[in-house]
Amino acid sequence: MGQFPEIGYEGPQFSPDGRSLAVYSDDEHNGKHYIRVYDLKRGVSARLTEGGKESSPVWSRDGKFIAYRDAAMNIAAVPLDSSGPPRPLVKGTNVIPCDWSADGHLVYMSVGAGPFPSLYVYSPTDHTTTQVAKFGAVPQFSPDGKWIAYVEQPIRQIVVQPFPGPGGHIQISNVAGSVQPRWSHDGRKLFFVQPDRKMMVVAFDPASHSASAPQVFAKTRIAVTIFGWFQYAVASDGRLLVNSLPADNSSPLTLVNNWTAELKK
Repeated sequence: MGQFPEIGYEGPQFSPDGRSLAVYSDDEHNGKHYIRVYDLKRGVSARLTEGGKESSPVWSRDGKFIAYRDAAMNIAAVPLDSSGPPRPLVKGTNVIPCDWSADGHLVYMSVGAGPFPSLYVYSPTDHTTTQVAKFGAVPQFSPDGKWIAYVEQPIRQIVVQPFPGPGGHIQISNVAGSVQPRWSHDGRKLFFVQPDRKMMVVAFDPASHSASAPQVFAKTRIAVTIFGWFQYAVASDGRLLVNSLPADNSSPLTLVNNWTAELKK
């Protein structure tokens, strides 16, 4: 277990190969946020945006692009190698990207049009959007793209539903206020966070459309326990990264190695 030396990093997202981390960062501690990519092996980072109001980075599955919410509260995408300028993807009233499937579908939240966020999927083939949940938050595609996990509103429970459907949803959590669902790399487990900051894990069986009872995976000092955005990330190689609240409230990112061993206890 270790802590990043930098502070002000939020919304951690592992790259598909696990070698880099995308965050939105308050570099100068003045309230301005930029999308930044941190090379985990080399310990160096590079800023990808310059607007000062960017947030919510999401990797494409090929690792070549990062989608994010731009200064106008629309969704844009920027190439990782800075070979071109950011390009617009989705315009709307405060839209937030949440996940990209392997075939290029982008699931996002639309915030501000009603009492709760709504969930939509943007199609890269015809550039259309389709609503997948009238009230929902922080959706995540399963690794095979056949399921979407999200926080159902207003009951504030984690649910899973098939994508693109048909089929009803499966409730995963059993405590109201559960947030931030994350899939394991093989799509057989779902992690989420309860209001008491406990990180939970559930075994998911896509063949039988069923899930096990939630089990406590770890007690955390995770910084945020609301559905606004993700404060932890799960990698495929035995690492778990949590935006934690230490005693001095500096909110570093905490990197936990060999988290799969915890599942065997």
